[in-house]
Amino acid sequence: MFHNDREPIREAPLLAAGALIVAGMLLLRSDPETLSMPRRRGTLASARRRFRRGDRVGAVAQETRDRVADVLPSNLAAGIGRSVLFAGIGIVLARVLDRLADDRPASKL
Repeated sequence: MFHNDREPIREAPLLAAGALIVAGMLLLRSDPETLSMPRRRGTLASARRRFRRGDRVGAVAQETRDRVADVLPSNLAAGIGRSVLFAGIGIVLARVLDRLADDRPASKL
């Protein structure tokens, strides 16, 4: 982002941080079905029965899916939203602290 005289806009990082904060808040509020993780549908015993019946690929896939579902949140939007929100807040804090720690005299800020 540039002014007309090709000087960078000093507020561009803060605008980007604001956009990240808004996007993170929207992701936290929404609950899109496309980011929902599948729920555990079977038991370990049912996966073992499938394995013994000869459906080895299906049994391994079921067991893997169920173990992953146990670890991940039910909807990934919350995790992504939290990360994006914290990234935006981090940019704002870094810029504010950078301005406070600047060694130049106050009249040149």
